[in-house]
Amino acid sequence: MMITMSTREEARLRVLEQVMQGKLSQSQAAGLLEVSVRQMRRLQRRYEAQGGAGLVHQLRGQVSNRKLDADLALRAQQLIMAHYPDFGPTLASEMLAQHHRLVLSIESVRTLMTDAGLWRPKRKRHRPIHPMRERRACRGELIQIDGSPHDWFEGRGPRCTLLVFIDDATSELMALRFAPAETTAAYMQTLHDYILQHVACTAIATASFAPATRPMRTRYPPSLPAPCTAWVLRASRPHRPRPRGGWSGPTRPCRIA
Repeated sequence: MMITMSTREEARLRVLEQVMQGKLSQSQAAGLLEVSVRQMRRLQRRYEAQGGAGLVHQLRGQVSNRKLDADLALRAQQLIMAHYPDFGPTLASEMLAQHHRLVLSIESVRTLMTDAGLWRPKRKRHRPIHPMRERRACRGELIQIDGSPHDWFEGRGPRCTLLVFIDDATSELMALRFAPAETTAAYMQTLHDYILQHVACTAIATASFAPATRPMRTRYPPSLPAPCTAWVLRASRPHRPRPRGGWSGPTRPCRIA
């Protein structure tokens, strides 16, 4: 007869063998197994009567007294699949108790839904992978624009916003401008200066909350030259993590001399 023992039960067997051989006393064995002397005596009597099988837990291999009835489990599973297939375990447990008079614990409902394929445990859920996109191949193909409100003059002047144009391929600072606020007019003026100096770019990437992505309620300043309003550029909003090498926060320049 093969006896399956846990690591703890194997340790008890080795200690009891030494007790039976007279190498250890009951008090010493109790100290090694971290049990009382009375418990040690009970283990020794069971070992003498049944051998190694007496050290195995008596409930091993038997059906648990807390096991859910098979018919009740099947009925609850059918009700969940018919009425609450898109519910979570907590809400499904509440609905079964309120509308069907089936009082089951949340964990029991979770197990039933997992077996039916209606619920995926968190440990088995696959986290979405957001790969970093590659930089553009050519300089001027994509320009990242952003604004950073900060006390750039360290109290020697009013707070303002630094508008930055960064080339995606080379991380080169293409245009910088201090503006009172991050507005569409300020972006357009900076864009005009960029076009006059660097000709043009293929696309512009900006944050989804930037004013440049929303309709402007005010008119462009009269001093804005016509070439800036004539250019039609493709603006894109990031629906994934920021591109590699992107600028975030007032890190460059870090101090105004």
